[in-house]
Amino acid sequence: MTTQAEDGTEFQECLLRCHSAQREGKERTITERLKERFEKALSKLHDGLSKKGTHKKLEAVNRCIGRLQKQHARVASHYDINVVADDKGEKAIAVNWSLNVKPGTMMAEPGVYCLRSNVLEWDAETMWRVLHLSL
Repeated sequence: MTTQAEDGTEFQECLLRCHSAQREGKERTITERLKERFEKALSKLHDGLSKKGTHKKLEAVNRCIGRLQKQHARVASHYDINVVADDKGEKAIAVNWSLNVKPGTMMAEPGVYCLRSNVLEWDAETMWRVLHLSL
């Protein structure tokens, strides 16, 4: 793989894609907990649309969703959120969402990470051994 440095010079590098079962378990647990919290917050927002004293205007509901997306940034990008408006287009009557996991992310490939080196002569096993001894 050829990469360009900040000064414009090109150099060769080698990438080693790794998988850790322990890291996978940890990342799955984290993302499940974050997904659960985000979906609970969306559900609370949706349920509030039918209650007195909560945000119902379309703009206010969209602002609430934006705040939730900022608070839950690690998982929010994996959701498609749709606000259903009433006939007049002024008030929200429902908040719908669906999970759409993006490829190449921690949620799609838990436990996967990449090691980089500019030493091209090493095979994968040697690179693994040397880089993990230096950590």
